[in-house]
Amino acid sequence: MHYSRLIYLDFLRGVAVLGLLTMNIPYMGLLEINAIIPTQMFWDKVVLITQTLFLDGRFRSLFCLLFGIGLFLQYSRLEENNLQSIKILKSRLHWLLIFGLCHCIFIWYGDILIVYALSGLVVINQLGNNASQLFKRGCIYFSIGITINILIYAFSVPLEPIPALNVESLSAMSIEALYLQNVLYAVMYILTFPILSVFEICGLMYLGISLFRLGLLKGGFRFNQLWFLFILTFVSIFIDLTLLQSSVVTLETLSSVLGSISGLTMALLFWHWVLKSKCYKSNFFIVSAIKALGRRAFSFYILQSLLITTLLRYILPIWEFELSLSDYFLIAISFIPVQLFVALHLEKMNKTGPLESLWRYLVVKPNV
Repeated sequence: MHYSRLIYLDFLRGVAVLGLLTMNIPYMGLLEINAIIPTQMFWDKVVLITQTLFLDGRFRSLFCLLFGIGLFLQYSRLEENNLQSIKILKSRLHWLLIFGLCHCIFIWYGDILIVYALSGLVVINQLGNNASQLFKRGCIYFSIGITINILIYAFSVPLEPIPALNVESLSAMSIEALYLQNVLYAVMYILTFPILSVFEICGLMYLGISLFRLGLLKGGFRFNQLWFLFILTFVSIFIDLTLLQSSVVTLETLSSVLGSISGLTMALLFWHWVLKSKCYKSNFFIVSAIKALGRRAFSFYILQSLLITTLLRYILPIWEFELSLSDYFLIAISFIPVQLFVALHLEKMNKTGPLESLWRYLVVKPNV
């Protein structure tokens, strides 16, 4: 079956990239001390509830679904043209892994490309299976991933509080020490991938591919399916909010596991709304800019890390001791118009994202 470019995927990808920054930004400073604990300030509470209800796990799940579907679409096009589909996709994923390692080591340790590349290398071996097989595999993988995370949180020992630091101690941190810290993170992602990441991330990708092939991510869900998603979302968010109020650290951290479940269901509900409302077809400049950004998601994901880490590490490191959760959220929101403006400008110039172009150049050519 031939698949032409689907613009609603561009729109969804653009939304996912913009949303990722709202969750990532508190972690983008020099050290993890800026992974701040929300204060009792009113606006911090508002942001925390907003994140729990609408953001936590939502964009990550949306991006995983999109990544899996992207792999399937590339696989389908290559197969239609009798090209070496698996060889070319492996080349793409190997280069993505290299990009991810560079991003993790030299820009920001919170990289997702490493895990996506490794997950993709697992998923491509099953792309020839039928939709039902992929759906079953996705459910099993995702369930195992959630179970593993619950067990890890249930039996983990709370970390000791981070010693007080000052601006001078942060500024004195050498570039070599920073890179070494990031190298350790990159190694940790790879070593723990078979346990911590492969099941949940691959499960989401399998579910995305299967639901797309079944038509549910092209035409929308049926009424009974929507009700199931609504109920599962409500229950998981209710438990999530309850755990978040707990004074028991283990129960509080377990709330992030519920975020993975509601993240998937809310991502699917949002996907359904986009399909049915056909908002992605609008010529309104914001919608056009989001689609333009979605076509250059790789470049903008790296751009976010590059600009925000530069700001928080080198230009205004003192912010790590002054900003609240709501402040970080406002910075992320204020950065959205900048990204949309650049994306729309590139679209008008008919220019591909620079990293997309480099990636395409490096990958094994179809005629090899």
